[in-house]
Amino acid sequence: MARRKNEAVSVSFHYLIRLVQEGGNYVERRFTSAEFVGLHNSLVAKPPIDMKDERIADKIRARLDAPIENVEKPTDRLITGTFRASYWGHEYQNTARGSIPADSISLRPFHFILYFGDNGRIYVGTQYLGQFGGYTALERTVSDLLPRSETIRSHSFRLGASHYRNAEPKEVRVNVLNRGSSIASQNTFGQKMTIAFTKSGKDDPMPAHVKSRLLPFLGGQVHDVRRAVARLVNESELIDVQDEDIEDCTVLASVNGRSQVIHMFENGSFATRRSQMGIRKE
Repeated sequence: MARRKNEAVSVSFHYLIRLVQEGGNYVERRFTSAEFVGLHNSLVAKPPIDMKDERIADKIRARLDAPIENVEKPTDRLITGTFRASYWGHEYQNTARGSIPADSISLRPFHFILYFGDNGRIYVGTQYLGQFGGYTALERTVSDLLPRSETIRSHSFRLGASHYRNAEPKEVRVNVLNRGSSIASQNTFGQKMTIAFTKSGKDDPMPAHVKSRLLPFLGGQVHDVRRAVARLVNESELIDVQDEDIEDCTVLASVNGRSQVIHMFENGSFATRRSQMGIRKE
């Protein structure tokens, strides 16, 4: 009998705000308790997603929407539930189902909480299992159910590069949109692909390159992070990518003797994760 895989359980933390333009400046406006109640009602009333509808399936692939389940409201300020994050883009073999095509969608459940703060912000906590999760789909789903969704912005709690000065990188994984050109011309990769750089031996320069040329950009502007990641990929001489082709980047490293997944992007599913959460009322 196969051993069940143990996955590290972690949580990422974020908050939603509403920004409106007044007199040429953007001003934060509080969410109201009525809007929070309305959000709960909308989550409960959200119809099941019809995966046979290709338009809906495309929204799931793009993480513009996520199935929502098991929604509860334990207190006036707290909503809990489950959402399903999507994974697709790679063909693989499954022992129960055989060949799984690249355009099929796999959905995996994760727990989430929403907290309505005294400061009028909505705080979000979302579960991860190992390297799997998907805050982007949850954030877009929640934002679309709030009034004036176009004014809503998401922020993430994360640690800066200084926290990882003692990190020893072991592996870098980069998700790339399939717009680059491979050395294997005319190859078909599907809609996106994953490139992995792994430390191959004691004298491998990869960890030093990641520490000096990638991790320092953690917490900086997204375009700077993308540029640093693209430079690392292009130097591999395996594929030529543009900065905007970089969709995601994670670094598996040993930090103070403990394995940790470092997410290079703060938006979407790339926030720094913590094992516990404490929300301070302001």
